[in-house]
Amino acid sequence: MTERKRVLLQFVYGNKTYRICNYKTICIISGLRRSGKSTFVRSIIGAAISEKLVDGFDIKAENGVELIDTEMAQDLAEELESQTLQMSGVDRSVFNDRYNYTNLVHLNTPKLKFEEVKKIIASTNKDIIIVDNLSGLASDQNSQTEASKIKNELNALIFEHNKLLIVVAHNAMSGTVYGVVGKGLLDIASAAFSFRRSDMGYTLVEQVKERYDLMPTFDFALDDEKNVIWGPFLPFPTMNLEID
Repeated sequence: MTERKRVLLQFVYGNKTYRICNYKTICIISGLRRSGKSTFVRSIIGAAISEKLVDGFDIKAENGVELIDTEMAQDLAEELESQTLQMSGVDRSVFNDRYNYTNLVHLNTPKLKFEEVKKIIASTNKDIIIVDNLSGLASDQNSQTEASKIKNELNALIFEHNKLLIVVAHNAMSGTVYGVVGKGLLDIASAAFSFRRSDMGYTLVEQVKERYDLMPTFDFALDDEKNVIWGPFLPFPTMNLEID
């Protein structure tokens, strides 16, 4: 019998473990602005750095995680790093060894940002690459030419260099990932999560694509500082909640 490949990213709830992504795959995290995507990502980073259970995430990443930021101002990024360090629960020396952050806001065009992302994927020793946000990599989110280029080149790179790629993207008002570029990546992704807001103030998280296991829809709420105040990430039935 062929040995099953190790699953890199898992989510644990109660006595059940949901397999989400492995090496050489893409995971999409999409939602409207201020829907809680960054909190979700922060927990993934914390779990990857510590290799301990963080907000339900269980991640086996021998060399840690690389975050590539295409939109966030540097001062906000430093605040996020401080929060992530605290969440990971590791010493600063371990954090610095297992986490690397690159801000591409200074690059003038999406083309330059995309070329830099490709260089980082090819050169970093980190197992998990997170790109936040996809919108920074294409000048026209509805260009079929750009969609094909981004999809094909990123997919080839993660296969060649044995990486898990997590891409944060915006949603259209319909609740699906925005633009032809986003939909192109979604077509080849192994897993995808969509973030929506309810009238009751919850963020609803639904897994809209899976190769391994399908997680239950779950929700959480944030305070003004984007800290989880309900949960964290507590899955329970949401069928009675009114959705925007």
